[in-house]
Amino acid sequence: MKHTLKYLLLALIFAGCASNNDNVEQLIEKKADACKAADCTIKVADITSFKWDEMYAFNHPQPKQVIEKEIDMPYPDYQEGTRPLIFIYQNKIVHFENNPDGLTKDTKGQIIYNYQFALGCKLYKPQEAVFKVKVEKSGNKVFYNLLQ
Repeated sequence: MKHTLKYLLLALIFAGCASNNDNVEQLIEKKADACKAADCTIKVADITSFKWDEMYAFNHPQPKQVIEKEIDMPYPDYQEGTRPLIFIYQNKIVHFENNPDGLTKDTKGQIIYNYQFALGCKLYKPQEAVFKVKVEKSGNKVFYNLLQ
């Protein structure tokens, strides 16, 4: 019984280290789909359940070394061919997502952060991560363009 409690406690501690329960991109999609106003604005800090001071958004898959250079730390949860969305709080990764690349994979679409294509990613602070969402359909795919 003592060992069971010890393992349960350890599991709870480690589960809180890097939140991955809420898929932020899915929350953005749901909020945009539910928004009836022509001018739908989403503030990322309002839909996240964890503290963060930096959000790194990647529109396209990048090599691991590019991601680690951008976030200035190791990214042990890297998955090739995905678009990371990484949240950092006090120099630690607190939430990450390895979202599918909706432009090349068989997905229903994707979130598109509106920044210069030449940039590998875009860093947002909480007060800057406020977007007007433009929903566009292309065939059977839906793209959520986040504009500033």
